[in-house]
Amino acid sequence: MSLDPTFVYANYVEACLWASIGVIALVKRNGRASWWLAATFIAFGGSDVVEAHTGAWYRPWWLFVWKAMCVLLILILGVKVMRSRKRAYGSQAPRG
Repeated sequence: MSLDPTFVYANYVEACLWASIGVIALVKRNGRASWWLAATFIAFGGSDVVEAHTGAWYRPWWLFVWKAMCVLLILILGVKVMRSRKRAYGSQAPRG
């Protein structure tokens, strides 16, 4: 099976995007959840590198599980980080 070069390059670009978001989360960390969130974004970027070689996000089955777990963790940890930021900075926010 020959993969479309545009698909492959797009997945590499997407991998770099997610990894960059992970690095930003490391720099702007806000507690332990931020570390896990950063690692999850970087792992999600890694899954796109694998996807570039397999041709689909759902094949093989373990790639789908990998991506699903990353999305679930990003949602859970993202909410946790946002709540802790709101608690830390909530009293300083202007009311409108």
